[in-house]
Amino acid sequence: MLEAKQGQRRFTRLFEAHEKKIYAVALRVLGDPNRAEDAAQQTWLQLIKN
Repeated sequence: MLEAKQGQRRFTRLFEAHEKKIYAVALRVLGDPNRAEDAAQQTWLQLIKN
């Protein structure tokens, strides 16, 4: 997904549109800012891989 410039731009738009929402959900579920940040990062890594 991120190999081409177009894929990078698409990912950037997706990230900017949803990063706060994903973190907020993770924080609500986990109740710990550090764990929520880790979970949000893992979410983005899985998206990149798939």
